[in-house]
Amino acid sequence: MQIDALFLKNFRNYEEAAVPFSPGVNLILGVNGAGKSNIIEAVYMLSTSKSFRKASDRRLLRWGAEEYAIRGVFSSQSGGAAHQGRLEIELGYSGEAKTLSIGGAPENRISSIIGRAYAVLYFFEDVYLVSGPPAMRRSYLDLVLSTVDPLYMDALQRYLAVLRQKNRYLYECVRLDDDLIDVWNEQLAEYGGYVLHKRLFLVDFINVFLESTTGGKAGFEIPCRVLYRSSVRNPDGMRSAQELRDCFRDELTRKRERETVLRRALYGPHRDDFSFSDGRREVRHFASIGEARLSSIVLKLAQAKFYGKIRNVVPILLFDDIFLELDEKNLRKVILLLGEESQKIITTTEKEKLPEIFRCERVFHVEQGGMVKWEGVNGSSH
Repeated sequence: MQIDALFLKNFRNYEEAAVPFSPGVNLILGVNGAGKSNIIEAVYMLSTSKSFRKASDRRLLRWGAEEYAIRGVFSSQSGGAAHQGRLEIELGYSGEAKTLSIGGAPENRISSIIGRAYAVLYFFEDVYLVSGPPAMRRSYLDLVLSTVDPLYMDALQRYLAVLRQKNRYLYECVRLDDDLIDVWNEQLAEYGGYVLHKRLFLVDFINVFLESTTGGKAGFEIPCRVLYRSSVRNPDGMRSAQELRDCFRDELTRKRERETVLRRALYGPHRDDFSFSDGRREVRHFASIGEARLSSIVLKLAQAKFYGKIRNVVPILLFDDIFLELDEKNLRKVILLLGEESQKIITTTEKEKLPEIFRCERVFHVEQGGMVKWEGVNGSSH
């Protein structure tokens, strides 16, 4: 999959911009604050509908504007008929309303954008997937799985809705009804078992990928595995969704008294976490910033491979100014693992520090004020 062209109107610092991407490596150059990351952000939004910088839609508006529009033209030759050909996606915002159209047809639900264009983002906050809070890691698993599995998104949303009802009841009700709690627990086990089943499947895939990157020419110096830590007792020996549902249901029954005393739901995927481990210690407790960065990059490489396995697509790879944080040895290993088949969009302030192995087919120069100029590999400029 690739994005052929991006069109922006009143988005961030761009009044109007058209960015024609190459199928290969696209480099976006500019000083800090010029708007390099805004281009990456727009492409990412066309994949997920949301800003990776957690900005509200109103904050994405150009100063003085009342509406913005982001339009991308995508193409793909992989993944069967459903993923072949040309696809146009447009996100818009006006006042309080956000709009989406796919192939020129309006969509009622913004979530319909999920699974249309596949992109994997690498940016500076990814280091917190190693060292940050559990909620960030849970959100990461949920995003990856929701992108490839609509049933996962549905199960997760239903699980969270039931969880809110149960938590509200536990907190507010003076005299609790065990039968009513049993009804909610049954629903939580049904939806939560599926969520846990898919998360463990993804973690297994990541670990297989990690094993393949810790030896030979592409081997990294930080051999590690991902350990999934569940609040449901002993899930590792169970892999079927039904086994996990039964285990979760039994756990909720055993721990019901504790939950009623503390007045909140204490067990389930909403409390789970994962960590990187070298077999003896968790990486977050001893790793340097560079090692944590490398671990998070390898995790994102696994995500790209996961999309390929499940959806038979090669995702667009987005790199927001992170390569300069790696030493040259590991940087070259990352580049080798990226492969040549994926389209890459990279922002940086210093082209000269990128290894020669990175052959850029198109270089974009972003200037203050939202002006974008570009030059091709043949030296032609626009």
